[in-house]
Amino acid sequence: MADLAMRLLRGVVGDDHVTPAGESLCVRPGRVEQLAEVVALAHREGWRIRPAGAGTRQPAGGQRDRSTAGLIVVETTRLARILEHEAGDLVAAVECGVRFADLQRELAGRRQRVPLDPPLERAGSTVGGVLATDAFGPLRLRFGSARERVIGATLVRFDGRIVRTGGMVVKNVSGYDLSKLYVGSWGSLGVLVRANFKLDPLPRDSGLLDVKPPDGAAAGRVVARALRAPVTLCSAVLARGEPALREPAAPLRPRLLLGLEGLPGTLESQAETVAELARGEGCRDFHWLTGDRAAAMRERVAEARLPAAHPVRVRLSYPPAAYEALIARAERVVGDDAPAELTFVGSGISWLGLSDAGPTELLVERLRSLRRLCAERHGWMRVERMPDACAEHVAAWQLRPAERRLMLELKTALDPQGTFPSPPYLDGAAGDGTA
Repeated sequence: MADLAMRLLRGVVGDDHVTPAGESLCVRPGRVEQLAEVVALAHREGWRIRPAGAGTRQPAGGQRDRSTAGLIVVETTRLARILEHEAGDLVAAVECGVRFADLQRELAGRRQRVPLDPPLERAGSTVGGVLATDAFGPLRLRFGSARERVIGATLVRFDGRIVRTGGMVVKNVSGYDLSKLYVGSWGSLGVLVRANFKLDPLPRDSGLLDVKPPDGAAAGRVVARALRAPVTLCSAVLARGEPALREPAAPLRPRLLLGLEGLPGTLESQAETVAELARGEGCRDFHWLTGDRAAAMRERVAEARLPAAHPVRVRLSYPPAAYEALIARAERVVGDDAPAELTFVGSGISWLGLSDAGPTELLVERLRSLRRLCAERHGWMRVERMPDACAEHVAAWQLRPAERRLMLELKTALDPQGTFPSPPYLDGAAGDGTA
């Protein structure tokens, strides 16, 4: 099969752009039409396709197919053009192989941006990778996720047909908004080849207010008050015991990083307004970070997002109002193994880093208890990293039965032949990559 597949694929994209990769073949089309022809060929021959960008996030388990024999990895890195940028309308269209950092750099030349800050932007994440994994950063508090920024998309279906959804108009309300369906689909429904974004002006100035709250509950109250105050609060990150953000003199001391944006000369007054609110909640030790110091701290936050920082890492998603009770219960579940915490305050997302010391059975029970705890508060838990011995007993993702049925029906309807990989939330695979 390999010799035949290589000959047929090289006939589509050229000899230099098909290379062996173990039992699979890596194909790098240079045009959307070539990619569509590759997928159509795979559909006819019964081959499996795995879309890939820069490879900065590779989930384990079913998403990283258990058998790579007969697998065609389709890389989009040669589809790397910025197609349109209508600065007056605050919209842009790009091919999905464009590196996200390159897109931001190009937009910055016109004082604009896509207000997303995925943690592996500097590592070379592509636009398609960011969208397929619904990657995000602290700016989610103000600007939402990738799903809120996409206004149109072009993708290649399982049979090689090119499908366009949405458009270049922000207020496009006709029909179903299918563009958002493919954000977070992990390449399981088709290959994203083009995306249209709504943009925001680049802030004139920005900074971080570094605050030491007495506990997580106080941090939550500070953020709630700041969101109602006359300031531009864009992010709120709480860290406790997180290696990348803790202070050597007080490693378990909570740290709250509040991101502010605005016009030059106004940020200091904004910071003072927020600091006054924080003092009322018992916070102290305020430090205002700008320029290189703020940029370095943002890099440390991105580093803290990486699962490799802990032997066991879980992500909790929940209604923001449930934060205080949820984390307090989670700490009791974990017991003496005090978890490292990273929380996007106000967004309802926390990461807990746990130790893998002790019997496997104890860790399995802790993970199961944390999952039940999240479900009781109308949330869910995803295991981003755990020992192999635990993975035999704990699913990394776990959907409710009705949710699983819905997603299976959607996968079957849009990929009836199973050309693309199963998404990790259907087969329980863990995301052991980085973003």
